[in-house]
Amino acid sequence: MTLLALLHKPIQAPYKVLINNRYVRILPRLCIVIVIPCLPLVLHPGYQIGTLAGLTSGVSVFEFVASWRRDGKVFEPKEVARVEAEKSEESLQAAADTAAKESSAAAVARL
Repeated sequence: MTLLALLHKPIQAPYKVLINNRYVRILPRLCIVIVIPCLPLVLHPGYQIGTLAGLTSGVSVFEFVASWRRDGKVFEPKEVARVEAEKSEESLQAAADTAAKESSAAAVARL
């Protein structure tokens, strides 16, 4: 998988993801590929599983964060949250108006 990532060009548009350099994004995977076969030489078998879990978890978190879009953040600015709240209120009001029109049309049709 790491070799395929090195051979192919990224599919994301330039400067859309948080870490745009594909070599920087692949570097942790290459380190894992080198470190994992060497673990039995330096660590007691009881510590190998914990070390592997920590290394793979760290690489997974790095990949997750590196693939974030530049405009996406963990915490939204207040302005974005306010606009989203207004949009949801407008959509709820529109749904309520539509439901009221349908119920009044159904009541008229029953007469």
